[in-house]
Amino acid sequence: MEGAFMNFRRSAIAISIFATFSTSFAGTQSVPPDDEIRKILAERVGENEKAVGIVVGIIDPQGRRIISYGQRNAGDARPLDGDTVFEIASVTKVFTALLLADMVEKNEVALSDPASKYLTAVAIKLPERNGHLITLLDLATHTSGLPFMPADAPPFNDPTAAKYSTGDLKRYLASYQLTRDVGSDWDYSNIGYWVLGEALGARAGKNIEDLIRSCVLAPLKMTDTDFELSPKMKSNLAPGHDSALQPAPAASTIPIYSIMPAGGGLYSTANDLLTFLSQCMGYEPSPLAPAMNVALSNRRPVQPGNEQALGWNVYGKGEDFLTIESPADWGLPKLRIRPESQRDFFATELPLRVTFQTGPDGKVRSLTIYPSRGQKGVPANKLAGEK
Repeated sequence: MEGAFMNFRRSAIAISIFATFSTSFAGTQSVPPDDEIRKILAERVGENEKAVGIVVGIIDPQGRRIISYGQRNAGDARPLDGDTVFEIASVTKVFTALLLADMVEKNEVALSDPASKYLTAVAIKLPERNGHLITLLDLATHTSGLPFMPADAPPFNDPTAAKYSTGDLKRYLASYQLTRDVGSDWDYSNIGYWVLGEALGARAGKNIEDLIRSCVLAPLKMTDTDFELSPKMKSNLAPGHDSALQPAPAASTIPIYSIMPAGGGLYSTANDLLTFLSQCMGYEPSPLAPAMNVALSNRRPVQPGNEQALGWNVYGKGEDFLTIESPADWGLPKLRIRPESQRDFFATELPLRVTFQTGPDGKVRSLTIYPSRGQKGVPANKLAGEK
């Protein structure tokens, strides 16, 4: 059973969960019925006060369903539904990577191309190490060696933060020295996806937003997904909230993130994301099916058993299971996850930081969860690899 989840509680930027996976809650059935899911949401939003509202979307070969609970914010009591608009933050990277895959499929670029081949036109100079240049594949799989964010960017609340520009970012990259070999290790990088977007835009002679609109969103018929809010989308927007459950500024207004649309600038709805998943999973034909195959078939290892595809994180293979049970007072269900095929994937931007620990055999043995409110990390009650 496949599902797509969106939760609009967040700390600094929009947080959402976007996933397809095989799941058993409490080891009983694939996915609970709607009323049971709604009860879980009511407990999390109401009793535990850990969110303002949540929309859950579920899709399988038989169709889709939407379950929601809560409201848009304290001053807007309208209920949430499948057409409610959310910032989807780093889930945007999946669409940037799909654009790359589509350009590869059309022979416009190659994954092995050095990014510098296209970046001269936009005055971006990348570092290199031991004679190796950063490729488009390195950027799309977070193995370029570039850092998560620029170290010289002021904090969000610093008055000078608004002055940080693409020129500052270009100067930072030009002077940055890689600390590991290109392509050798996985390390999540927002800068890497900004560079990827600039390279693809330079190759096509368009900005990255227009490229994703015309080459990805339009063919997929995702009419409520965009970098800018149409009047209709604006009327349906549910703003992100911080850890105190107060409305937070949009990512597009946060200085450093506002110049990185390829890494996190999209808005979308649960219905649009289910449309996307339906095509990704082959439940309906897609004009981008060849590109989707390119995106999922090109991977780099993250740790034993896990891989990074183009934009997607891939957890587990074949008949591997993960059983996850978080601390009881967190109000989260027990999950038993098993990919049904090599095409299944699980990609997520959680409202929590999660650290996995593996054994010598590469199986996940333990899990530590760091709540978004800054408390000390809590070991999960149970996390076991099963066959």
